[in-house]
Amino acid sequence: MRQYGASKQLQDALTEAIVGIAVSTMTGDKYFLSGLTNVHCRLIFTTERLVVQRTNKILIERGIQRLLAESPHNLSIPYSTITKVELGRRWLNPRMNIVTKDAIHRFTWFWPAGTNGVERVIRYHFPIEIPVERVKKI
Repeated sequence: MRQYGASKQLQDALTEAIVGIAVSTMTGDKYFLSGLTNVHCRLIFTTERLVVQRTNKILIERGIQRLLAESPHNLSIPYSTITKVELGRRWLNPRMNIVTKDAIHRFTWFWPAGTNGVERVIRYHFPIEIPVERVKKI
């Protein structure tokens, strides 16, 4: 039974593929008198989930599991937990909120990125089952 579980995990890992990568800034918590704790990151879209890589290391055929294990700051957001994606603008910067059952993950892009360009990339990479909504207040 144990061997079946291990081979099933290996099979699942081999079937997951990267379908796209975007660069963004993850909006962090706001601290008194110090602004937001923003972190540059890569959004790695796979066939199963969105992986947020918050390190400066380069992705070179290492696989998703190894990438996630490299840093406790890297995130995995399975598509099955995403309830909706909100797109909008604050000031001149495109913003995106990924709303899951447990949290809201906030991302922003800085000039010269435009809201329409970001929306095209996001709609293209997320599965069609995930609602992507354009909102005014984000």
